[in-house]
Amino acid sequence: MKDRMTWGKFKALPFLQKIQWLVQYYGVTALVAAVTVAVAVVFFRSVFGPGEQYALRVLVLDDRLSVEQCRTFARELGEKLGGECDVTSYLESDAAQMQAFAVRLTTDPLDLVIAPEDQMEQLIDNGFVAAGLELQDDSRYMQATGGVGDDRPRYIGRTTVGLNGANAAAAEEYFTKPPTEQEPE
Repeated sequence: MKDRMTWGKFKALPFLQKIQWLVQYYGVTALVAAVTVAVAVVFFRSVFGPGEQYALRVLVLDDRLSVEQCRTFARELGEKLGGECDVTSYLESDAAQMQAFAVRLTTDPLDLVIAPEDQMEQLIDNGFVAAGLELQDDSRYMQATGGVGDDRPRYIGRTTVGLNGANAAAAEEYFTKPPTEQEPE
């Protein structure tokens, strides 16, 4: 029969033997507990921690804007602002995409929104956008999307919840000004 460790026997052991006994007896349990805690910490940080940090986030509601144009805008803005930019477009003519647009408006920290006049008026009325500025026909945005689809006016507005105010101002200028000969479209 194996001799059981009692509290009296444990107290009588020298310090190093106490440590050795604890490691031998509880080692696997402690290792499993440590791994479990590490996995839990990584999981909770990825789910509840801060999301990706962008120099600018732009949400667009326009059937005429392609994914490639969004990538071009994001790349050019990233170069101009010195950080990664997110430009995402949703189709106004697709009910599911309209719902996705509404969800992104309420859940993501957006800096700029580009939308048709009626949607921009709703965003202003709801206090999500401070004011909308009409994009003129010679603006970079209208030049990139012009000639395809409807010709309703589009508006750009800074959100009231944006995290990148200075970058939003520079991006607003980027979209509203005509492309110059030195800058690629």
